[in-house]
Amino acid sequence: SSDVCSSDLAEFKEQSLYSLIIISKSITRKTDFIKEYYKYNKEVNVWDARGFSPLMLCVANYNDTAALSLLLKLGASPFANSKELKTAYDYSLMVQKANPFCELIIRNAIINGNYSVKTKLEFCLQYKLKTEGGRLANEDAQKYPDSMQVQYQRAAWHYNMKMYTQAVNGYTECIRLRNDDARLYFYRGLCYYALNLNEKATTDFNEAIRLNPSFKKEIETAKKQISDANQ
Repeated sequence: SSDVCSSDLAEFKEQSLYSLIIISKSITRKTDFIKEYYKYNKEVNVWDARGFSPLMLCVANYNDTAALSLLLKLGASPFANSKELKTAYDYSLMVQKANPFCELIIRNAIINGNYSVKTKLEFCLQYKLKTEGGRLANEDAQKYPDSMQVQYQRAAWHYNMKMYTQAVNGYTECIRLRNDDARLYFYRGLCYYALNLNEKATTDFNEAIRLNPSFKKEIETAKKQISDANQ
């Protein structure tokens, strides 16, 4: 679609892939396009060792969801180690504007992909996927009920998503596992404060300060940030 090959792609204009997209815009049939691509590729060195460029071009020019699925299976994601795969993922998001169905493909590829729960939760946080992220965090917490790391990960994810009631439950589980950690009372207190449960918030803040007096200043700063965000 020519709509995809617009100013949205300007930041990539120095890359070979961008040039190929511009050149191939006039090609209307995918079979002709593939032939032209490989003809072009003999003369120009592009990052194409495993075929990412022709796949991405098919996605960009034809909104080819099958090609998009394959690209994602090959590793295109915001968490990929290589610049090429990250760039391919950025193109995928742009194509999503022209074809909303692509969003579902991208989302499922990451959430159901072979990534750690931590990485998937980062993705859900970045794209505000409350339902998917909440499910992943809760499933992991149920699987490892006595893991402080897992329970804290769930609590922190809900806190960052401003899902304060769920975050309270998460930090309470953390306190069950370790009741001498000031940061747990600090964050649970902030959740209570955001929920206008001021008496409970004060109790937790006092406990955080008792365990670590340096939290006194942090509490006032964090309370102001929450109050400003809620205005």
